[in-house]
Amino acid sequence: MSADAKALELFHHLSVGELPVGLYLIARDGRFLACNGLCKKILVVPAEQPLPPSILAFHPNPEERTKLLEMAEAAEPQGRFIVSVPLHLSVPGNDIFVREFIRALRDPVSDQVVGFVGTMIDITQEHRFRQLIDVLPIGIYRVDANDQITHVNQAAVKILGYKSKNELEKRNVKEFYAHPEDAETLTEMVKDSATVTNQKRELVKRNGEIIFASLSSVAVSGADGSYEGREGTIEDVTAEERYLRSLNDIHIGFYEVRQENGVDRIRQCNRQFALMHDYETEEQVIGRDIKKFYASETEYQSFKEKLLANDALGFPTLGYPVNIKTLKGQERIFEANSRTVKDRKGNIIGRTGVIRDITNEKRLREDMQHLQSDIGRVLHSYTATLLMAKHTLAATAVSLGPEPFAAEPTHSAEEANAAVTEPAKRLAAALGKFLQTCEADWQTRDLQAEVWQNLVSLLSQLQSYNETIQFPEFRPPTLRLIARKIQQIFQLVPKGKLPRELARQVMQDAQNLERLVCLAALRQVETSIVAMDHQVRALRDFILTGARPQEARSMVKLWDLIKQAMSNLDEYAHSKGVEFKPRDDAFGAYVCVSERDVLRALSNLLHNAIKYSWSKEKGKPAWVIIHAYVQAERAYVMFENFGVPIQADEIQNGLIFQFGYRGSLSSDRGRLGTGIGLTDALNTARLHGGNIKVESACARHGAPPNDYTAPFITKVTLSLPIYPHTGASYEKKASHPLD
Repeated sequence: MSADAKALELFHHLSVGELPVGLYLIARDGRFLACNGLCKKILVVPAEQPLPPSILAFHPNPEERTKLLEMAEAAEPQGRFIVSVPLHLSVPGNDIFVREFIRALRDPVSDQVVGFVGTMIDITQEHRFRQLIDVLPIGIYRVDANDQITHVNQAAVKILGYKSKNELEKRNVKEFYAHPEDAETLTEMVKDSATVTNQKRELVKRNGEIIFASLSSVAVSGADGSYEGREGTIEDVTAEERYLRSLNDIHIGFYEVRQENGVDRIRQCNRQFALMHDYETEEQVIGRDIKKFYASETEYQSFKEKLLANDALGFPTLGYPVNIKTLKGQERIFEANSRTVKDRKGNIIGRTGVIRDITNEKRLREDMQHLQSDIGRVLHSYTATLLMAKHTLAATAVSLGPEPFAAEPTHSAEEANAAVTEPAKRLAAALGKFLQTCEADWQTRDLQAEVWQNLVSLLSQLQSYNETIQFPEFRPPTLRLIARKIQQIFQLVPKGKLPRELARQVMQDAQNLERLVCLAALRQVETSIVAMDHQVRALRDFILTGARPQEARSMVKLWDLIKQAMSNLDEYAHSKGVEFKPRDDAFGAYVCVSERDVLRALSNLLHNAIKYSWSKEKGKPAWVIIHAYVQAERAYVMFENFGVPIQADEIQNGLIFQFGYRGSLSSDRGRLGTGIGLTDALNTARLHGGNIKVESACARHGAPPNDYTAPFITKVTLSLPIYPHTGASYEKKASHPLD
């Protein structure tokens, strides 16, 4: 017998019990008919005991077995086995997973399926391992030698933004790289080194989003050692990578220090920290004694003492300036912000922090402080000069003789123009009479033709200046020039050539007109000086606020501050023809404030109210209401005036509080300003826990709310917290709360 024939004989006599798989035969209804020993072992049935009546007894869900047998019966005509998915079985003391190959057995006589034969393989460990891989938060993948994906877990699917494994498997891995050549590079690295770890690559999610992933791979080799692919992990590190890149790109140094054998060594830092100390990379810095970075031992110890003192109070150290000497010997000033790091027992083991180079900034601050002081001194001198100029103007005005408008302040060019209208008419009448008298014989009186024509022209200008000069503010200066020219002409004509009485009357009227125009101009300048005096003082105080030492706050009666503000601006209000209407409903409320700053804020608000006021009724003074009241443990000071509107959008968008901003209507009638007062007042209020509210509404009944040609009622209200220990009662409710 040949060797082949002998092998066939042994094969036919081989017992099914000797096969390395569990083998069973069941009836159509699932009853066990036979099985081998390995099948019993898989099902944890002792060899000496019989099997349970039915295979269904091992199924937590018998429907799985029923469906599997139906599939096997349907496949029998094609002579096919059915390969099951992992089946969950319950055996004594445990749950297992098996994979089965099942085939239906058909009786050729009755042509009926009479049972099923199957093989059973225990895949419990493999299945649980796969389940573990699928629930891991880190993506697991495998690719073949051609970079085709053969397996991914659910985490990898989620990282790439897909719904199922089927969407990834059998696709080339290059499709998921933002730069496909990176996949080729990674493959070559794995082939060369067999293992690569923590390789950062940019991947593309299903929706097109670019993410950063950390990839680690090991080579998969065949029996002959040939490369058959790689498998490894994928982790989404987008947030971490972007954070690290931000740390390296931002111009602030981040660092971490740990104590090692009594030495404070740098454990971590970003690239900017290294560059700030003139190193090229972080690696050159890590591990070094941070003390060596300070300009001196004393500088380092001072910082450590401050750090520990703040830590004892429970605070981090913020904005602390330290002197540094870089690797190249450059001296720099860094602003350090640091917090201690402690172990579980509360012992300090290091610190973390950030540094910022303030070398140039500190120098600029010092220069700015010097500049602020210089500006303050200049403005102080300016206020003294304004005061001297005001006194000089007042004396000059007195020397110019009586003035018909002295009883009332000159508010505008129109009023100044009205004050010189009659004197101009008198001069025109006197000059007209002179020209009429001399018309027949002016040549015999040594008047040249050019001089005569000049006098005729000047008379015409006197008679028509209101019509020919469009802007009222230009009329008085023109009249002064006309009066001056007339005087110069008459002074050049030889005595005895002109009618004495007529010439004297013309000269007197011309001199009087010039005097009155100059007097009106002096009064206008005087009024402007009074108006500018407060603004210069307020600007000086505003500029010096940052340069002077911080003033301690004190308890002060609110109404006393208001009275002081009114006193400071009383002269200005008089010059503008504005009457104060004070109303104290604050019931002696106290506030805890910096007196100088809050007084400046109140004065700024009152100054604005005076400056932008109109007279409501002709012949009656303009007014400003100053109302102090209390509500809900807060004090309020409202300044109300009738006059220049504030446009709604300027209030709603906060434009009026912007530094240097002046409202579009604020230059009405030549009103001057800096655009700083409201900004300064708001800052002061907020520094004291308060606020400012502005309201401006049309005062003309029936007029549209945006009719800015009409007068408006404007209310500016400053609020401050009431000092809590005054002992006063504040039960009365006010009528103008500040929301």
